[in-house]
Amino acid sequence: LVAFGQAAVDPLTGLLPAADATARCRAIETLCEIGDPLPAPEILDYLSDPADDVRIAAARALQRFRYAPAIGTLLQNLDSETAEVREAKAEVVVGFGALAVPNVLEDLDHHGWSGERQVVAILRRLNEPAAQQCVEMLSSEEHHLRWMAVKALGLLDTSAHVTVVAPLLADEDAQVREAALATLSVAGKAGAEAAALCLEDPEVVRRQRISRALVELGDAGIDAAVRTYEAAQVSGRLGIAEVVALSQRPGDLPVLSALLQDASITVRLSVCDTLAEWQTPDCAAMLVQALHDPEPKVADRAVEGLKALGEVGGEALATVLVEETGPADGVLLTALTALGEPALTALHSYLERDE
Repeated sequence: LVAFGQAAVDPLTGLLPAADATARCRAIETLCEIGDPLPAPEILDYLSDPADDVRIAAARALQRFRYAPAIGTLLQNLDSETAEVREAKAEVVVGFGALAVPNVLEDLDHHGWSGERQVVAILRRLNEPAAQQCVEMLSSEEHHLRWMAVKALGLLDTSAHVTVVAPLLADEDAQVREAALATLSVAGKAGAEAAALCLEDPEVVRRQRISRALVELGDAGIDAAVRTYEAAQVSGRLGIAEVVALSQRPGDLPVLSALLQDASITVRLSVCDTLAEWQTPDCAAMLVQALHDPEPKVADRAVEGLKALGEVGGEALATVLVEETGPADGVLLTALTALGEPALTALHSYLERDE
């Protein structure tokens, strides 16, 4: 019959409804060998045939015909198939290559992204074609497509895609940001380092989102941010200050101390704000040092920070004044007046102690 070629297609197609499963199977296999795609729509119905052999033959024939409309049907109820049929259908879907990726993603989107599902295994077997399409989807204007792409990349070799996923930590859509964070978290150190490099984003709101994400990544994210200090530009250094401010790890105070000497006034101002949030004596002492900053804006911000610290700020300033030798420091005295009661009370307490 194969030798008859196209002339045998119609008679063989007529045999498809045969009562005998073996006859149905042989008819499909012969049509597959002939290779004419004309009967593909009829063969599509046999993907749900009661006989395993018929379903397998139908799947392989549809791949031979490169009949892309079959992909969605091949994915249906895959988890409930027998092991042999499931593997055959999966192999066929993977054989479609890049053509199968949209259907696989759509199936995952509609039926769940659990790693236990057979469709996830197919996505991983598609690998490069899937990754390439997902990377392209990351720049889509539709937030749902960006979300799907990040989710899918998280199921693939995550470490290979961290650099393209990391910028999505600053996405305008919260779901996309959450998916990006989950994907980078799975990647461990590589994900944290990719996220830290995004602190160079010059847009304030985007950089702040990335800072929060780094803190959510835990010590790995915070450490990665701090490690970028030496090579960081102004935006990056501002980002580091934001990360340290949010995490409030005492061990990061030396980083703030270095940033307080930064060449950028904007960075120094940001550090003053951070120190005011920590409410600790060490931070207050650093703000007292900042009172002597050559830039008046920074010195004024340090005064505001000490005010915000209340008694802690007042005690820090009073301590320096009491321990000073030589002529009184006019800058510190001016700050003392600006701080008012908290500083004066602390100073009075110190003087009484000395007496």
